[in-house]
Amino acid sequence: MERRKATVHVGNLAPSVTESLLYNAFIPFGEIISVALHRKEKAVDRSYAFVEFDEPEDAKEAMENMNYSILCDRCIRVSPANFALSAEETAVPDIAMLHPESADFQTFKSTSTPTS
Repeated sequence: MERRKATVHVGNLAPSVTESLLYNAFIPFGEIISVALHRKEKAVDRSYAFVEFDEPEDAKEAMENMNYSILCDRCIRVSPANFALSAEETAVPDIAMLHPESADFQTFKSTSTPTS
């Protein structure tokens, strides 16, 4: 979970941006663990990157200072990385699998009664 808090998404990157350039642009804010540049093959305007910092505070400082800054003649967007949660992190009991007469099912029933 900490990794998520220390990673920023960098969007609206120019085609000329490299991982090395991103590293040098973001290193003033703290120790960088990794830089991952992603390009869409058919849409060079859709380039983005993830910059992972060692500390969440460094990622926050990078967002505050680099969001809407100019990099290679483009106004970049820097925001918290939005990773998809794993199935374990989002798991809830499957209510449909519970038998209506089981004790577990009863806890999911509405306890309110209609008023007249």
